[in-house]
Amino acid sequence: MSHINITGINHMISKALVKSIQQFKRQEVVTDNKLKSSIFVYMLSEEFRNLYGRKYKINVVGYDEKSRKRTPGEWMLDIAITDVTIIEDSDKKISKGSISYKMIWAIESELNSGIKAFADDFGKLLCVKSENYLFLNGLNQKTEKGRLKYIKRRTATILEMKKDLNIVLNNYYLAFFPSPAKNNGESLWDNNSQEELLKMITVVDLGKSM
Repeated sequence: MSHINITGINHMISKALVKSIQQFKRQEVVTDNKLKSSIFVYMLSEEFRNLYGRKYKINVVGYDEKSRKRTPGEWMLDIAITDVTIIEDSDKKISKGSISYKMIWAIESELNSGIKAFADDFGKLLCVKSENYLFLNGLNQKTEKGRLKYIKRRTATILEMKKDLNIVLNNYYLAFFPSPAKNNGESLWDNNSQEELLKMITVVDLGKSM
């Protein structure tokens, strides 16, 4: 099945977060926020790969540990998991190609907690057709109270938009995670243990939220 519940999504994000932390520790310095985002997104894509095996195609920007650079792979979204089939040239039977014909998961990630960055990326999910949708929203609030307030506010913004636009958000998931990006010179990853960071992960099923 392509569908995963909130617990399953939380588990995969947690594993991706742990692997990302380990990756950052192996590097001397990783300061580029775009690279940090790519590493986390790639680690999450690997969790989906472990779940589905070869059943679906995982389209995602990769990360080369030796060169410390992003590698090509993004297709429309940060992660696009698609079902594929093989097509042939009618005149040249030996000429074949793999074509994506159905999106299983449409996934976007944003380290920035601002509303403009959110609008730019969440809008992409609204404009594509997929069986499931996941938006990864970075947290940078230093206190638990601040993070909970932000989660409530961002969720409320989406549900208000849902009502105003009269759209259905079935199988849409909003996942909050501690952003590795620095805010005022420091990151949540700098001052919290791995266990504390994992506790910050929150997944909301937008289709069931009122």
